[in-house]
Amino acid sequence: MAIVGAGNIADGCHMPAVQAQNGEASVVAVVDVDRERAKAFAGQWDTPAVHDDLRQMLQEERPDLVIVCTPPVAHREAVVACLDAGAWMWCEKPPTLSVIEYDAVSAHEREGGPYASYVFQHRFGSAARALREQIRTGSLGAPLVGVCHTLWYRDDAYFDVPWRGKWETEGGGPTMGHGIHQMDLMLALMGEWTEVRAAMGTLARDVETEDVSMAMVRFAGGAMVSMVNSLLSPARPATCVSTSPRPRSNCPTSTATTTPTGRGPPHPTGPRQRPPSWGHRSTTRPVRTPRSCACSCARCTLESAPRPVATTAAASWPSSQPCTSRRRPDAPSPPDMITPGTPFYHSMSGRLDVAQDNADKEKTGV
Repeated sequence: MAIVGAGNIADGCHMPAVQAQNGEASVVAVVDVDRERAKAFAGQWDTPAVHDDLRQMLQEERPDLVIVCTPPVAHREAVVACLDAGAWMWCEKPPTLSVIEYDAVSAHEREGGPYASYVFQHRFGSAARALREQIRTGSLGAPLVGVCHTLWYRDDAYFDVPWRGKWETEGGGPTMGHGIHQMDLMLALMGEWTEVRAAMGTLARDVETEDVSMAMVRFAGGAMVSMVNSLLSPARPATCVSTSPRPRSNCPTSTATTTPTGRGPPHPTGPRQRPPSWGHRSTTRPVRTPRSCACSCARCTLESAPRPVATTAAASWPSSQPCTSRRRPDAPSPPDMITPGTPFYHSMSGRLDVAQDNADKEKTGV
């Protein structure tokens, strides 16, 4: 075998997988345009040959199989060169930057091989295989509704790598490079799709491509699937701010930031405003306790559970004291409406300490 591209994916995933084959496969060469990086890779993994030219490596080493771990823009050229040299291909996703490029690669495959294969491993997991068999036999009934959401987070520094976030070199954003695995799994389970209605946007990152995409997909079997691909979705808040005079020891992410009055730092967007008719707003939907902290204390766990429909918003809150953790300092100001899950006030029955807020405003003149 030979490795093309001595970056993170080759070092962290492919080489450990090759070594786990109990000697049935061995890497004889590594290729990278940065020869020094290729040398470092070869030294770490005891690879005998180092090259900075793919075609030269193919002529000298004549590998049976080549693993391509380059940025997406280099996939097509590398795969075609290896197929023409008689080497089988195992290439990272995405296969190419366009369907036209993919068709061009297929033209270089020959009957009986070599063929090009691509890294879409999720459909081969044991759970995926079991579910696919249950769908095939009908033991679970007909699949009608699916949710395929890839809600991940990548900060601005992630896109400092020169080829990321550009149409010419990456081919797309989270749709092409992140949610592609989950979408492949959904296709493996649900079959072919017949209709796609989609939208995408570049909402928060300084990139050419999208950082969020959403779609409604209809499948040939009649099922409908919601698909979301996002790089703006952290799994949990990084910190929460305690307004208690004492630090909350059972809140693992709390910064326990307090002021001499124990009221915590002022929100950067200004003092909070009490919505009109707060305790008399009618609701016809389940009300959830708004939470901004990431702790798992008993009070937060209890108050984060869904509550039954109440005639008024104020009637849905228990008599116990609310969690004293407020929303993160960088959170936006609360809207003038009740929205489940929005970092809002922790009490709807008059425990907002409005009088203290008003006193603070008079002292500060804000």
